[in-house]
Amino acid sequence: MTYKKTHREWKLTRELLVIFLAGLFCALAFTFFMINRRFGAYAWVLEKGLLHDNRQAYGKWLKETAPDYSIKQPEVYMPIFEQKADDYIWLGLYDKQTGQYIESFFAKILESSFWGSWAWSDTDVAAQGMEIPVEIQLEFKDGTAMATLMSYQSVKFFAVYYLLIIFLDSSLVLCPILIFIHRRMKYLGQVRREAAVMGEGDMGHPVTIKGKDEISALASEFNSLRLALKISIENERQAYLDNQELIRALSHDIRTPLTSLNGYLEILKRKKGNPDNYPVYIQKCLEKTKELKDMTDQMFEYALVFENPGETVKEEYHFYRLAKEIKKQSEYLILQGFSVHLDLAEELPETVWMANPFLIQRLIANLCSNILRYGDRQEAVDVIYKKEEKGVSIWFVNGVSKKRQAAGSGVGLKSAEKIAAIHGGTLFYEENQREFRVKIYFPI
Repeated sequence: MTYKKTHREWKLTRELLVIFLAGLFCALAFTFFMINRRFGAYAWVLEKGLLHDNRQAYGKWLKETAPDYSIKQPEVYMPIFEQKADDYIWLGLYDKQTGQYIESFFAKILESSFWGSWAWSDTDVAAQGMEIPVEIQLEFKDGTAMATLMSYQSVKFFAVYYLLIIFLDSSLVLCPILIFIHRRMKYLGQVRREAAVMGEGDMGHPVTIKGKDEISALASEFNSLRLALKISIENERQAYLDNQELIRALSHDIRTPLTSLNGYLEILKRKKGNPDNYPVYIQKCLEKTKELKDMTDQMFEYALVFENPGETVKEEYHFYRLAKEIKKQSEYLILQGFSVHLDLAEELPETVWMANPFLIQRLIANLCSNILRYGDRQEAVDVIYKKEEKGVSIWFVNGVSKKRQAAGSGVGLKSAEKIAAIHGGTLFYEENQREFRVKIYFPI
Protein backbone atom coordinates (compact mmCIF):
# COMPACT_ATOMS: atom_id res chain seq x y z
CA MET A 1 0.00 0.00 0.00
CA THR A 2 1.38 3.40 -0.99
CA TYR A 3 1.58 5.93 1.79
CA LYS A 4 0.22 9.33 0.81
CA LYS A 5 1.71 12.43 2.34
CA THR A 6 -0.77 14.87 3.82
CA HIS A 7 -0.67 18.51 4.89
CA ARG A 8 -0.52 17.31 8.50
CA GLU A 9 3.00 15.94 8.16
CA TRP A 10 5.54 17.96 10.14
CA LYS A 11 2.70 20.17 11.39
CA LEU A 12 3.67 19.55 15.01
CA THR A 13 7.31 20.36 14.25
CA ARG A 14 6.34 23.54 12.44
CA GLU A 15 4.12 24.63 15.31
CA LEU A 16 6.94 24.03 17.81
CA LEU A 17 9.36 25.97 15.60
CA VAL A 18 6.94 28.91 15.34
CA ILE A 19 6.40 28.92 19.11
CA PHE A 20 10.17 28.76 19.71
CA LEU A 21 10.91 31.62 17.30
CA ALA A 22 8.09 33.72 18.76
CA GLY A 23 9.38 33.09 22.29
CA LEU A 24 12.94 33.86 21.23
CA PHE A 25 11.85 37.13 19.64
CA CYS A 26 9.94 38.11 22.79
CA ALA A 27 12.95 37.17 24.94
CA LEU A 28 15.31 39.31 22.84
CA ALA A 29 12.91 42.25 22.92
CA PHE A 30 12.48 41.86 26.67
CA THR A 31 16.27 41.66 27.18
CA PHE A 32 16.84 44.81 25.13
CA PHE A 33 14.15 46.61 27.11
CA MET A 34 15.51 45.55 30.51
CA ILE A 35 19.18 46.24 29.67
CA ASN A 36 18.37 49.78 28.57
CA ARG A 37 16.59 50.38 31.88
CA ARG A 38 19.08 48.74 34.22
CA PHE A 39 20.44 52.01 35.63
CA GLY A 40 16.95 53.35 36.15
CA ALA A 41 16.09 50.21 38.08
CA TYR A 42 19.28 50.59 40.14
CA ALA A 43 18.45 54.23 40.89
CA TRP A 44 15.02 53.16 42.10
CA VAL A 45 16.62 50.58 44.42
CA LEU A 46 18.92 53.24 45.87
CA GLU A 47 16.03 55.65 46.25
CA LYS A 48 14.02 53.11 48.18
CA GLY A 49 17.00 52.29 50.38
CA LEU A 50 16.94 48.62 49.49
CA LEU A 51 20.78 48.44 49.41
CA HIS A 52 22.85 49.31 52.46
CA ASP A 53 26.63 49.55 53.00
CA ASN A 54 28.87 49.99 56.08
CA ARG A 55 31.21 52.70 54.76
CA GLN A 56 30.31 55.03 57.63
CA ALA A 57 31.17 52.43 60.24
CA TYR A 58 34.33 51.52 58.36
CA GLY A 59 35.34 55.19 58.10
CA LYS A 60 34.92 55.62 61.84
CA TRP A 61 37.19 52.62 62.42
CA LEU A 62 39.79 54.12 60.05
CA LYS A 63 39.83 57.38 62.04
CA GLU A 64 40.41 55.47 65.21
CA THR A 65 43.13 53.26 63.75
CA ALA A 66 45.13 55.71 61.53
CA PRO A 67 46.97 57.50 64.41
CA ASP A 68 48.78 54.25 65.16
CA TYR A 69 50.59 54.26 61.80
CA SER A 70 52.96 56.45 59.84
CA ILE A 71 51.51 57.90 56.65
CA LYS A 72 54.75 57.02 54.89
CA GLN A 73 54.36 53.27 55.52
CA PRO A 74 51.30 52.21 53.46
CA GLU A 75 52.79 48.74 53.07
CA VAL A 76 52.19 48.32 56.82
CA TYR A 77 48.70 49.68 57.36
CA MET A 78 47.04 49.08 53.97
CA PRO A 79 46.87 45.27 54.40
CA ILE A 80 45.23 45.86 57.78
CA PHE A 81 42.78 48.37 56.28
CA GLU A 82 41.95 45.97 53.45
CA GLN A 83 41.45 43.06 55.81
CA LYS A 84 39.01 45.08 57.91
CA ALA A 85 37.03 46.30 54.90
CA ASP A 86 34.10 44.24 53.65
CA ASP A 87 34.01 42.71 50.17
CA TYR A 88 32.29 45.72 48.57
CA ILE A 89 34.51 48.68 49.72
CA TRP A 90 37.14 50.38 47.55
CA LEU A 91 39.62 52.62 49.38
CA GLY A 92 41.90 55.30 47.95
CA LEU A 93 44.37 57.41 50.04
CA TYR A 94 45.72 60.84 49.02
CA ASP A 95 48.06 63.24 50.83
CA LYS A 96 45.96 66.15 52.01
CA GLN A 97 48.74 68.72 51.64
CA THR A 98 50.04 67.76 48.20
CA GLY A 99 47.10 65.70 46.83
CA GLN A 100 49.59 63.00 45.93
CA TYR A 101 48.24 59.48 45.54
CA ILE A 102 49.45 57.21 48.33
CA GLU A 103 47.82 53.79 47.95
CA SER A 104 44.48 52.04 47.27
CA PHE A 105 42.84 48.62 47.13
CA PHE A 106 39.96 47.27 45.11
CA ALA A 107 36.84 45.70 46.50
CA LYS A 108 37.39 41.99 47.02
CA ILE A 109 34.16 41.24 45.16
CA LEU A 110 35.78 42.40 41.92
CA GLU A 111 38.37 39.64 42.19
CA SER A 112 35.67 36.97 42.06
CA SER A 113 35.53 35.17 38.71
CA PHE A 114 31.73 35.11 38.94
CA TRP A 115 30.67 38.31 40.71
CA GLY A 116 33.50 40.34 39.26
CA SER A 117 32.39 39.51 35.73
CA TRP A 118 29.08 41.22 36.44
CA ALA A 119 30.71 44.29 37.93
CA TRP A 120 33.30 45.64 35.51
CA SER A 121 30.96 46.61 32.70
CA ASP A 122 28.18 48.25 34.70
CA THR A 123 28.91 48.42 38.39
CA ASP A 124 31.84 50.84 38.23
CA VAL A 125 29.81 53.27 36.15
CA ALA A 126 26.80 52.85 38.37
CA ALA A 127 28.81 53.25 41.55
CA GLN A 128 30.60 56.36 40.34
CA GLY A 129 27.57 57.92 38.74
CA MET A 130 24.89 57.10 41.28
CA GLU A 131 26.46 56.35 44.64
CA ILE A 132 27.99 59.37 46.42
CA PRO A 133 31.62 58.68 47.47
CA VAL A 134 32.37 58.97 51.19
CA GLU A 135 35.44 61.14 51.94
CA ILE A 136 37.01 61.20 55.38
CA GLN A 137 40.14 62.79 56.84
CA LEU A 138 42.61 60.43 58.52
CA GLU A 139 45.18 61.71 61.01
CA PHE A 140 48.34 59.58 60.90
CA LYS A 141 51.35 59.98 63.25
CA ASP A 142 53.21 62.14 60.82
CA GLY A 143 50.63 63.52 58.45
CA THR A 144 47.09 63.89 57.26
CA ALA A 145 45.48 61.93 54.41
CA MET A 146 42.14 62.04 52.65
CA ALA A 147 40.42 58.65 52.21
CA THR A 148 37.84 58.11 49.49
CA LEU A 149 35.49 55.19 50.06
CA MET A 150 33.53 53.72 47.16
CA SER A 151 30.95 50.96 47.54
CA TYR A 152 30.39 48.18 45.04
CA GLN A 153 27.11 47.15 46.61
CA SER A 154 25.67 47.50 43.10
CA VAL A 155 27.18 44.09 42.33
CA LYS A 156 24.42 42.57 44.44
CA PHE A 157 21.79 44.32 42.36
CA PHE A 158 23.20 43.82 38.86
CA ALA A 159 24.00 40.15 39.41
CA VAL A 160 20.46 39.45 40.56
CA TYR A 161 19.08 41.77 37.86
CA TYR A 162 20.88 39.96 35.03
CA LEU A 163 20.07 36.53 36.45
CA LEU A 164 16.44 37.59 36.63
CA ILE A 165 16.58 38.65 32.97
CA ILE A 166 18.07 35.26 32.03
CA PHE A 167 15.39 33.45 34.02
CA LEU A 168 12.58 35.47 32.45
CA ASP A 169 14.08 35.06 28.98
CA SER A 170 14.23 31.31 29.50
CA SER A 171 10.64 31.36 30.70
CA LEU A 172 9.52 33.31 27.64
CA VAL A 173 11.16 30.73 25.37
CA LEU A 174 10.45 27.51 27.28
CA CYS A 175 7.07 28.08 28.94
CA PRO A 176 5.05 28.35 25.69
CA ILE A 177 6.82 25.25 24.36
CA LEU A 178 6.21 23.32 27.59
CA ILE A 179 2.56 24.42 27.69
CA PHE A 180 2.09 23.40 24.06
CA ILE A 181 3.79 20.03 24.62
CA HIS A 182 1.76 19.47 27.80
CA ARG A 183 -1.50 20.10 25.98
CA ARG A 184 -0.61 17.86 23.05
CA MET A 185 0.66 15.11 25.37
CA LYS A 186 -2.53 15.43 27.40
CA TYR A 187 -4.48 15.05 24.16
CA LEU A 188 -2.27 12.11 23.17
CA GLY A 189 -3.11 10.50 26.51
CA GLN A 190 -6.80 11.03 25.77
CA VAL A 191 -6.37 9.38 22.37
CA ARG A 192 -4.55 6.46 24.03
CA ARG A 193 -7.38 5.99 26.54
CA GLU A 194 -10.03 6.14 23.83
CA ALA A 195 -8.02 3.67 21.73
CA ALA A 196 -7.91 1.38 24.78
CA VAL A 197 -11.71 1.63 25.03
CA MET A 198 -11.89 0.70 21.35
CA GLY A 199 -9.53 -2.21 22.02
CA GLU A 200 -11.96 -3.49 24.65
CA GLY A 201 -14.61 -3.82 21.95
CA ASP A 202 -16.57 -0.59 22.40
CA MET A 203 -16.79 0.67 18.82
CA GLY A 204 -19.51 3.20 19.62
CA HIS A 205 -17.19 5.57 21.49
CA PRO A 206 -15.60 8.03 19.01
CA VAL A 207 -11.95 9.08 19.20
CA THR A 208 -11.71 12.83 19.84
CA ILE A 209 -10.05 14.85 17.06
CA LYS A 210 -8.44 18.14 18.06
CA GLY A 211 -6.26 20.24 15.80
CA LYS A 212 -4.66 19.37 12.49
CA ASP A 213 -1.26 17.97 13.43
CA GLU A 214 0.24 14.48 13.48
CA ILE A 215 -1.52 13.53 16.73
CA SER A 216 -4.92 14.57 15.39
CA ALA A 217 -4.09 12.67 12.19
CA LEU A 218 -3.39 9.60 14.33
CA ALA A 219 -6.70 10.14 16.15
CA SER A 220 -8.46 10.47 12.79
CA GLU A 221 -6.91 7.18 11.64
CA PHE A 222 -8.03 5.52 14.88
CA ASN A 223 -11.52 6.89 14.30
CA SER A 224 -11.54 5.58 10.73
CA LEU A 225 -10.32 2.22 12.01
CA ARG A 226 -13.06 2.25 14.65
CA LEU A 227 -15.74 2.97 12.06
CA ALA A 228 -14.34 0.30 9.73
CA LEU A 229 -14.28 -2.26 12.54
CA LYS A 230 -17.77 -1.24 13.62
CA ILE A 231 -19.07 -1.68 10.08
CA SER A 232 -17.19 -4.97 9.77
CA ILE A 233 -18.66 -6.27 13.03
CA GLU A 234 -22.13 -5.14 12.04
CA ASN A 235 -21.73 -6.73 8.62
CA GLU A 236 -20.52 -9.93 10.24
CA ARG A 237 -23.51 -9.92 12.58
CA GLN A 238 -25.83 -9.15 9.68
CA ALA A 239 -24.20 -11.91 7.64
CA TYR A 240 -24.90 -14.34 10.46
CA LEU A 241 -28.53 -13.23 10.59
CA ASP A 242 -28.74 -13.43 6.80
CA ASN A 243 -27.35 -16.95 6.89
CA GLN A 244 -30.00 -17.91 9.41
CA GLU A 245 -32.60 -16.27 7.23
CA LEU A 246 -31.14 -18.03 4.21
CA ILE A 247 -31.61 -21.41 5.86
CA ARG A 248 -35.22 -20.61 6.72
CA ALA A 249 -35.84 -19.16 3.25
CA LEU A 250 -34.40 -22.20 1.50
CA SER A 251 -36.48 -24.49 3.66
CA HIS A 252 -39.53 -22.39 2.86
CA ASP A 253 -38.82 -22.32 -0.88
CA ILE A 254 -38.23 -26.04 -1.08
CA ARG A 255 -41.53 -26.71 0.66
CA THR A 256 -43.39 -24.63 -1.93
CA PRO A 257 -42.89 -27.01 -4.91
CA LEU A 258 -43.12 -29.99 -2.56
CA THR A 259 -46.54 -28.77 -1.45
CA SER A 260 -47.62 -28.43 -5.09
CA LEU A 261 -46.24 -31.86 -5.91
CA ASN A 262 -48.00 -33.36 -2.91
CA GLY A 263 -51.27 -31.73 -3.98
CA TYR A 264 -51.16 -33.18 -7.48
CA LEU A 265 -50.20 -36.61 -6.15
CA GLU A 266 -53.08 -36.51 -3.65
CA ILE A 267 -55.48 -35.80 -6.53
CA LEU A 268 -54.08 -38.74 -8.48
CA LYS A 269 -54.09 -41.03 -5.44
CA ARG A 270 -57.70 -40.30 -4.55
CA LYS A 271 -58.71 -40.21 -8.22
CA LYS A 272 -60.47 -36.89 -7.86
CA GLY A 273 -61.43 -34.67 -10.73
CA ASN A 274 -61.70 -35.54 -14.40
CA PRO A 275 -59.55 -38.57 -15.32
CA ASP A 276 -58.84 -36.92 -18.65
CA ASN A 277 -56.78 -34.34 -16.70
CA TYR A 278 -54.60 -36.96 -14.99
CA PRO A 279 -51.88 -36.81 -17.67
CA VAL A 280 -51.81 -33.05 -17.12
CA TYR A 281 -51.39 -33.57 -13.37
CA ILE A 282 -48.62 -36.08 -13.99
CA GLN A 283 -46.92 -33.55 -16.22
CA LYS A 284 -47.28 -30.95 -13.45
CA CYS A 285 -45.65 -33.37 -11.02
CA LEU A 286 -42.76 -33.85 -13.40
CA GLU A 287 -42.43 -30.09 -13.74
CA LYS A 288 -42.33 -29.70 -9.96
CA THR A 289 -39.68 -32.38 -9.62
CA LYS A 290 -37.66 -30.61 -12.31
CA GLU A 291 -38.24 -27.35 -10.43
CA LEU A 292 -36.85 -28.98 -7.28
CA LYS A 293 -33.85 -30.22 -9.23
CA ASP A 294 -33.24 -26.76 -10.70
CA MET A 295 -33.59 -25.24 -7.25
CA THR A 296 -31.04 -27.57 -5.70
CA ASP A 297 -28.69 -26.91 -8.63
CA GLN A 298 -28.91 -23.20 -7.96
CA MET A 299 -28.64 -23.30 -4.18
CA PHE A 300 -25.09 -22.04 -4.39
CA GLU A 301 -26.16 -19.06 -6.47
CA TYR A 302 -28.98 -18.43 -4.01
CA ALA A 303 -26.45 -18.19 -1.18
CA LEU A 304 -24.43 -15.71 -3.21
CA VAL A 305 -27.57 -13.64 -3.74
CA PHE A 306 -28.02 -13.19 0.00
CA GLU A 307 -24.36 -12.57 0.76
CA ASN A 308 -23.31 -10.68 -2.40
CA PRO A 309 -26.40 -9.30 -4.17
CA GLY A 310 -24.22 -7.33 -6.58
CA GLU A 311 -22.80 -10.56 -8.03
CA THR A 312 -26.18 -11.99 -9.11
CA VAL A 313 -26.08 -13.22 -12.70
CA LYS A 314 -28.73 -11.46 -14.81
CA GLU A 315 -29.90 -11.76 -18.39
CA GLU A 316 -32.30 -10.03 -20.74
CA TYR A 317 -35.82 -10.49 -19.46
CA HIS A 318 -39.07 -9.35 -21.08
CA PHE A 319 -42.13 -8.46 -19.05
CA TYR A 320 -44.26 -10.97 -20.93
CA ARG A 321 -42.18 -13.68 -19.23
CA LEU A 322 -43.13 -12.16 -15.88
CA ALA A 323 -46.82 -12.25 -16.89
CA LYS A 324 -46.39 -15.87 -17.99
CA GLU A 325 -44.89 -16.77 -14.61
CA ILE A 326 -47.79 -15.07 -12.81
CA LYS A 327 -50.32 -17.02 -14.90
CA LYS A 328 -48.45 -20.25 -14.20
CA GLN A 329 -48.54 -19.71 -10.44
CA SER A 330 -52.18 -18.57 -10.59
CA GLU A 331 -53.20 -21.86 -12.21
CA TYR A 332 -51.96 -23.73 -9.18
CA LEU A 333 -53.95 -21.44 -6.87
CA ILE A 334 -57.05 -22.23 -8.94
CA LEU A 335 -56.38 -25.94 -8.51
CA GLN A 336 -56.25 -25.37 -4.76
CA GLY A 337 -59.71 -23.84 -4.72
CA PHE A 338 -58.93 -20.13 -5.12
CA SER A 339 -60.65 -17.82 -7.55
CA VAL A 340 -58.02 -15.73 -9.35
CA HIS A 341 -58.76 -12.60 -11.36
CA LEU A 342 -55.87 -11.61 -13.59
CA ASP A 343 -55.93 -7.99 -14.71
CA LEU A 344 -53.10 -7.91 -17.23
CA ALA A 345 -55.10 -6.17 -19.94
CA GLU A 346 -52.78 -3.19 -20.24
CA GLU A 347 -50.09 -3.38 -22.85
CA LEU A 348 -46.91 -4.76 -21.36
CA PRO A 349 -43.78 -2.64 -21.89
CA GLU A 350 -41.44 -3.83 -24.61
CA THR A 351 -38.39 -2.67 -22.68
CA VAL A 352 -35.77 -5.35 -22.15
CA TRP A 353 -35.16 -5.79 -18.45
CA MET A 354 -32.05 -7.28 -16.86
CA ALA A 355 -33.18 -9.90 -14.37
CA ASN A 356 -32.47 -13.35 -12.99
CA PRO A 357 -35.32 -15.65 -14.16
CA PHE A 358 -34.81 -18.09 -11.31
CA LEU A 359 -35.13 -15.33 -8.69
CA ILE A 360 -38.19 -13.83 -10.42
CA GLN A 361 -39.81 -17.28 -10.39
CA ARG A 362 -39.04 -17.57 -6.68
CA LEU A 363 -40.47 -14.12 -6.03
CA ILE A 364 -43.86 -14.96 -7.57
CA ALA A 365 -43.85 -18.46 -6.08
CA ASN A 366 -43.28 -17.10 -2.58
CA LEU A 367 -46.18 -14.66 -2.90
CA CYS A 368 -48.53 -17.36 -4.19
CA SER A 369 -47.37 -19.74 -1.46
CA ASN A 370 -48.18 -17.06 1.10
CA ILE A 371 -51.69 -16.74 -0.37
CA LEU A 372 -52.09 -20.51 -0.32
CA ARG A 373 -51.19 -20.75 3.35
CA TYR A 374 -53.02 -17.73 4.74
CA GLY A 375 -55.55 -16.70 2.09
CA ASP A 376 -59.34 -17.07 2.26
CA ARG A 377 -60.60 -19.35 -0.50
CA GLN A 378 -64.00 -17.69 -0.32
CA GLU A 379 -62.47 -14.40 -1.49
CA ALA A 380 -61.11 -13.82 -4.98
CA VAL A 381 -57.41 -13.22 -5.49
CA ASP A 382 -56.84 -10.10 -7.61
CA VAL A 383 -53.61 -9.78 -9.58
CA ILE A 384 -53.47 -6.28 -11.06
CA TYR A 385 -50.87 -4.87 -13.43
CA LYS A 386 -50.38 -1.09 -13.56
CA LYS A 387 -48.10 0.95 -15.76
CA GLU A 388 -46.57 3.88 -13.90
CA GLU A 389 -44.48 6.86 -14.99
CA LYS A 390 -41.06 5.27 -14.50
CA GLY A 391 -41.89 1.63 -14.06
CA VAL A 392 -44.53 -1.02 -13.61
CA SER A 393 -46.29 -2.28 -10.50
CA ILE A 394 -48.07 -5.56 -9.84
CA TRP A 395 -50.62 -5.87 -7.03
CA PHE A 396 -51.63 -9.09 -5.29
CA VAL A 397 -54.79 -8.65 -3.22
CA ASN A 398 -56.42 -11.52 -1.33
CA GLY A 399 -58.70 -12.07 1.63
CA VAL A 400 -57.30 -13.26 4.96
CA SER A 401 -58.47 -16.67 6.13
CA LYS A 402 -60.57 -16.60 9.28
CA LYS A 403 -59.10 -19.97 10.26
CA ARG A 404 -55.62 -18.51 10.42
CA GLN A 405 -54.39 -18.99 13.96
CA ALA A 406 -51.05 -17.23 13.95
CA ALA A 407 -48.83 -15.21 11.68
CA GLY A 408 -46.06 -16.95 9.82
CA SER A 409 -42.37 -16.24 10.15
CA GLY A 410 -42.51 -13.86 7.18
CA VAL A 411 -39.49 -15.53 5.58
CA GLY A 412 -41.19 -15.78 2.19
CA LEU A 413 -42.04 -12.08 2.15
CA LYS A 414 -38.56 -11.13 3.33
CA SER A 415 -37.04 -13.26 0.60
CA ALA A 416 -39.35 -11.69 -1.98
CA GLU A 417 -38.52 -8.21 -0.70
CA LYS A 418 -34.80 -8.85 -1.05
CA ILE A 419 -35.19 -10.26 -4.56
CA ALA A 420 -37.12 -7.15 -5.61
CA ALA A 421 -34.34 -4.97 -4.17
CA ILE A 422 -31.70 -6.97 -6.08
CA HIS A 423 -33.52 -6.04 -9.30
CA GLY A 424 -33.71 -2.36 -8.33
CA GLY A 425 -37.36 -2.60 -7.31
CA THR A 426 -39.36 -2.48 -4.11
CA LEU A 427 -41.91 -4.68 -2.39
CA PHE A 428 -44.56 -3.21 -0.12
CA TYR A 429 -47.19 -5.13 1.81
CA GLU A 430 -49.94 -4.30 4.27
CA GLU A 431 -52.51 -6.35 6.13
CA ASN A 432 -55.69 -5.86 8.11
CA GLN A 433 -58.21 -8.29 9.53
CA ARG A 434 -59.89 -8.84 6.16
CA GLU A 435 -57.37 -8.19 3.42
CA PHE A 436 -53.70 -8.67 2.53
CA ARG A 437 -52.13 -6.49 -0.18
CA VAL A 438 -48.70 -6.76 -1.82
CA LYS A 439 -47.27 -4.30 -4.32
CA ILE A 440 -44.19 -5.10 -6.41
CA TYR A 441 -42.59 -2.24 -8.29
CA PHE A 442 -39.90 -2.58 -10.97
CA PRO A 443 -38.32 0.45 -12.67
CA ILE A 444 -37.97 0.46 -16.45
